[in-house]
Amino acid sequence: MIPIVKVDEKADDKRKNKTLQWKEARLCLVHKVGSTTPIFGATFSGTVADAGKQLYDCAVQAGFGKGTKLHAVGDGATWIADQIDEQFGAQGSYLIDFYHICDYLAAAAKPCAPMNEKAWLDKQKDLLKQNDYQRVLDELDAFLEADTIESQNAPVRACHRYIKNRPHQLDYSAALAQGLPIGSGK
Repeated sequence: MIPIVKVDEKADDKRKNKTLQWKEARLCLVHKVGSTTPIFGATFSGTVADAGKQLYDCAVQAGFGKGTKLHAVGDGATWIADQIDEQFGAQGSYLIDFYHICDYLAAAAKPCAPMNEKAWLDKQKDLLKQNDYQRVLDELDAFLEADTIESQNAPVRACHRYIKNRPHQLDYSAALAQGLPIGSGK
């Protein structure tokens, strides 16, 4: 979200009577494997399809074509994964940003392992990198908060739901084996 300041054009003093509004920006960054020169794209209005087309155009500028594959990393937003499928078909793959999923795990670590959060978190990270998301889910199962309206944002339940709903977007071992990024931090 980008802050946009609106100025009251009728005001004598344009420094006063300003309002702050937020506008969603959809950003993309594409580069060839091994390249440090990215191609950037952004949309500040329009549909998710417009953002998908922007991503496709950036990929083409970076060299995407009939004989290439696209490896995408994102925060798990459904629209992003849908646009990867729509724009790139079988040539595209989508992976949940490892840093993002670790945020969910870190929040769940507090109730799951209050005496040793770091060791618990490191174990879950290793399991995910080995594509053993089911063992992570099994570990979380024992600590799931009660299923109530109030608990829908409880950390363990939120983490469990996030992982359970995205198993096809967690192929970290394949990405690592191919030297592809698994997230914004690695």
